[in-house]
Amino acid sequence: MLSHDTGRSTTRLGTSAHARLAISASQQEEERGKERRTERKKKREREREMAQPAGWKAMYQQVVIEADGSCADVEHRVAAARTALESPEAVLTSRDPTGVYTLLKSALDDVEQASDSLSAFIIHAVAAERLALHGCGVIPSQPVARIADLRDDHHDRHDERLALNRLEDARDFAKRALRGVDGALKLLGSVQYMLRDLGAGAAGRRQAMKEQLQAAARELQLVAVSVCNTRSLARMATEPPIGNRVQ
Repeated sequence: MLSHDTGRSTTRLGTSAHARLAISASQQEEERGKERRTERKKKREREREMAQPAGWKAMYQQVVIEADGSCADVEHRVAAARTALESPEAVLTSRDPTGVYTLLKSALDDVEQASDSLSAFIIHAVAAERLALHGCGVIPSQPVARIADLRDDHHDRHDERLALNRLEDARDFAKRALRGVDGALKLLGSVQYMLRDLGAGAAGRRQAMKEQLQAAARELQLVAVSVCNTRSLARMATEPPIGNRVQ
């Protein structure tokens, strides 16, 4: 009876030992698998760094800085136009010896320049995004297709993705500001037309012109808010911790 029990115990011990060995082998294989995956990831990173032009991050920074410069000009132009439009009565009465309505012309010139600078900002923002997507690709001829793909399991580019998300939001605010600027231009152009082409008949439209000038001023007030958001987001697209990698 004792011999049978001893045999069963020995069998159970042998089975347990085999199980432990199997688990150990499985764990070792899993560790080796992790090491292989880590090594492949490091290899891809090395290949990516070797394949990319060394200066793409510096180029990205420079393009975003130029975009910020365009945005600063918009802020200046919009502020100047709003100052010129503070008094609709003054706009309709301020004329130089040649008959030019000086405040209206000044506001129109500033708003037109603001429109050009907003367009320049949007162009720079798009260029910066494309630079980053090319730079984050395995090779320049195979850029990352879109910002969302920067969270791919193969290469998580957190800082770059965050920078481009902010730049994308900045571009959306810039587009909103551009629509507001275009609306103000139309209103100011209408007033200019009535003053210039209607001649003496413009006197009867004085209240309508004042209302259009006030509407243009309100549009520019909203533009100022959008431009402030645009510039803040664009600056955040290059500041630390993003600046630690995208530079």
